Amino acid sequence: MKEIDKIRIRQWNQDNPYIQMKNLENAQPGYRVHTVNDDHHLYELPLETQNIILDWVFWNFYPAQKIYPHLTSDDLKEVLYKRTQIHLYNNQFKEAMLINGFWPRDPSELNWVFHIQASSPAIRTQADGYPGIPIIGRQELNEYRKKSCARR
Repeated sequence: MKEIDKIRIRQWNQDNPYIQMKNLENAQPGYRVHTVNDDHHLYELPLETQNIILDWVFWNFYPAQKIYPHLTSDDLKEVLYKRTQIHLYNNQFKEAMLINGFWPRDPSELNWVFHIQASSPAIRTQADGYPGIPIIGRQELNEYRKKSCARR
């Protein structure tokens, strides 16, 4: 994620009641997000992994006025996993969405639905036949898990 985008997100987060800036053990700034299932956090992951996740969310979702009710946070984190090979807990994915400015319909729910457009890359099928934009330059992360798709 570019530095200007991070600055914009930090400015936006100043008014967000769910997100607080937190200094981590290595003096790196991180985010502390308060959600319903508050047991796993994005800041617990390595910084490089956090950046991959935040970048992927940034480029794969478009903001909208209306809720997209067809996929929950649990469904969307599976799309991220299939594209990046990074397993997240539901709470970690919700934190990544909040940090990128995507609000849920009801924060008290376990699985959130967000204000995202149906035309977002994470929802639409891409040129390779799968939803979500692959990560450019990280070939080892772009192997879509075909075994997982066979179950659906």
